[in-house]
Amino acid sequence: MARLTTSLQQKRLPLVTRRELLLLLSASSVMASLVLIFFWVPTEINQGVVQRIMYLHVPVALASLAIFGLLFVTSAVYLWKRSQRWDALSYAAAEVGVLALTLTIVTGAIWAKPTWNAWWTWEPMLTTLLILWLMGVAYLALRAYSPPGERGARSAAVLGVLAGLTAPFVYFSVELWGNLSHPEKVIGPGRSADSEIGASIGLTLMVSMLSFALFFAALMVHRYKLRRSEDDVDALHLFNMQRRGSRP
Repeated sequence: MARLTTSLQQKRLPLVTRRELLLLLSASSVMASLVLIFFWVPTEINQGVVQRIMYLHVPVALASLAIFGLLFVTSAVYLWKRSQRWDALSYAAAEVGVLALTLTIVTGAIWAKPTWNAWWTWEPMLTTLLILWLMGVAYLALRAYSPPGERGARSAAVLGVLAGLTAPFVYFSVELWGNLSHPEKVIGPGRSADSEIGASIGLTLMVSMLSFALFFAALMVHRYKLRRSEDDVDALHLFNMQRRGSRP
């Protein structure tokens, strides 16, 4: 009994797992960015309070494109190696990417209505963004309605590669097809750097981008682990069915 107690004490789980630590860091960084957005950064003169949604819209939009870039990589590697790990990572990237794109479209519409007097315009950036979102939704629908196995994963991986190739067209749409509504530069060399407002805007955007990067990374890690567990359950279920079918 004493030996069993000692063994259990040695196998005691950590108080905070790495996934929980990542979630804690992402939640803390999101709270810090919200404090900067609503209580620290000055209100923009022309657009007013509604401009503050930029600090949510821009980081989420950039994160969504980065996630679909990751989907391209993971899908391509899966087609090469046919490993369930890469398939699970692709699935997680697609789910989180569609979530990020949905938030991008919603926050963009909220920002566009008072600024441009329209919820939506069929300009190149928004059109390519919608195409990318539809491809992400199609990926999830294909995975949901395909039977478990390599065939459905392979078809979804091909779609994931195509979706990943579409993401750069969204990012460079202004340079490729001209600018109708969206500014060419929101951060970087094009922003105002000679005033306190310009400096505070840059800092707030950087903190917000970091916080949402951590947030979506935490979601992807959690969803990847969950997907791996689902694959194990499916494999066990298939094994049991085959075992029952082989009985005389």
